[in-house]
Amino acid sequence: MKQLRPLYQVLIALLIFLIPSNLFYVVSEVGSRVHGLRIDYLLPKFHASDGIIFALLILFAIEDSVAWYTRSQSWWHRAVSYVQSVLVPKKTPVTLLVLTVLLALGIGVRQLSAGNTIIAFWEVISWIKIALLAYVLWQKRELLRSSVTYLVLASTLLFQSLVGIMQYLTQQSVASYLFLGETDLSNFAGLAKTTLGGIERVLPYGTTAHPNVLAGFLSLSLLLLIPFYRKQSREGLKISLLLTFIVASVALFLTQSISAWLTFALGLSILFGRKYFKKIPQGMLVGILAGIIVVSTWLPFSGSSPSLVRRKYLNTAGIKMFLDRPLLGVGLKNFTPHVESYADTREVVRFVQPAHNVLVLWLAETGLLGFALLVCGFLLWKRTQPEWILLFLVLSPIAFLDHYLLTLQSGILLSLFFLLSYQSY
Repeated sequence: MKQLRPLYQVLIALLIFLIPSNLFYVVSEVGSRVHGLRIDYLLPKFHASDGIIFALLILFAIEDSVAWYTRSQSWWHRAVSYVQSVLVPKKTPVTLLVLTVLLALGIGVRQLSAGNTIIAFWEVISWIKIALLAYVLWQKRELLRSSVTYLVLASTLLFQSLVGIMQYLTQQSVASYLFLGETDLSNFAGLAKTTLGGIERVLPYGTTAHPNVLAGFLSLSLLLLIPFYRKQSREGLKISLLLTFIVASVALFLTQSISAWLTFALGLSILFGRKYFKKIPQGMLVGILAGIIVVSTWLPFSGSSPSLVRRKYLNTAGIKMFLDRPLLGVGLKNFTPHVESYADTREVVRFVQPAHNVLVLWLAETGLLGFALLVCGFLLWKRTQPEWILLFLVLSPIAFLDHYLLTLQSGILLSLFFLLSYQSY
């Protein structure tokens, strides 16, 4: 219904603004400790963005139900046509779709026997929510690619950049946690830091959970907005966007996030060298992506850098976890309770986090069943996006050097928004 279009646009705008927000309510802390250590990833949370997500789902359900009911057909024909339109989109292989659903159900059933029952069940609900949101956003993708959406993204980019820069300059929080989930920067010991001139300085967080998450949002937002900028004819708007890019680039530099820097550099190369990338055979690009996966999993993690040592420790644990339970894995969100059983760490301070590689983490938690689901989902999505391999290449540095695109709602929403709203020149 066209009269609902403005409401959809407002909700999508609010969702974009809340993507980098870390504001949430903890539902329960039961089962959130591993040998006495409180693990944030084991906390079932209700995020601020969930309110917008549920509003979108309810609005779409009402709209779809009204449209279905008002069709001039018998109730039986309406029911059949509804199932066909929802479950069997045009040109989608029915067998592949059914297999995807069955694999997803299999993972859901497997969660019932996962060790941490509360977070395991909560994670199933969360992924159902994300799947429904993805379907709604795909149906409304013309709104995702509208000028209003990109202007909201630019405003959010500027806001997060200014907050991050202010945090870095003052070494203090701008407000408090109620300010969209801003991290308390007074707790210096538990924060991500860098050394400048022999002095430790806290890295900018924005309103995200970590500087790497802020950096990922900044880099992917810039890559989405650059094509939008090049299509504009209004001089005032172009100047405003250019100033936003400069501020965001400064904030991105201050985050010291190697994965986001690599993503931004790779994305720029693809954007400005599009005609050259199009000449590369798709099989070769797939090979490059496979090479990135291998290199990020094994080769660079040597030396004395704590960051690299920790990544090696977590990736090694993830691989061992998968090899130990290859069929079903340890269960979604159950990596951290098992990590210390599969790899030893010599650090005095325990470092219990998910593997910093989304593929290793997914295999460790879901096994071959999850890998089959990943392949089926990829085959379904590939049919709708001709530049799928280029998008995966852009995301690969973040995906295979960090974990938040899979473990944090802000990261999942960020990758979903990037994949659905991306437009080339």
